[in-house]
Amino acid sequence: RIAAKTSKLREIGQLRSDYKRRLAEQKRIASQVRRNNNMRILSYLENLSTTAGLTLKGASERQGEPTGSEAVKEEAAEVRIDNVSLDRLYDFLRRIEEGNPLVKVRRLKIKTRFDNKEMLDASVTVGTYKTTN
Repeated sequence: RIAAKTSKLREIGQLRSDYKRRLAEQKRIASQVRRNNNMRILSYLENLSTTAGLTLKGASERQGEPTGSEAVKEEAAEVRIDNVSLDRLYDFLRRIEEGNPLVKVRRLKIKTRFDNKEMLDASVTVGTYKTTN
């Protein structure tokens, strides 16, 4: 009986530490989302494209996907990149995801060009999170 109670006590201790770890992670992410409120996603993408030497076309903001929370919303943008090589497109996508931890590529559509099979046309949808207030 004492062994069973000791085992339950250990389990409660493990659950408590897991809860504290998850709570700290939640607070860290909430802080990042609040700091992200001033970020304009189209400006962010335009700056990255300039650094990567690309020209964006058809850039537009879109409604983001539902987040399941009233306090957080997703803001999204869609851009087209025409006549780009695979390595330059990869570099641009890497810069998007590594530059801000709250900005992620949500959708990527790539087509090879008819006039040059080495080059691509891409449509990229990018999303980020902000607070609703």
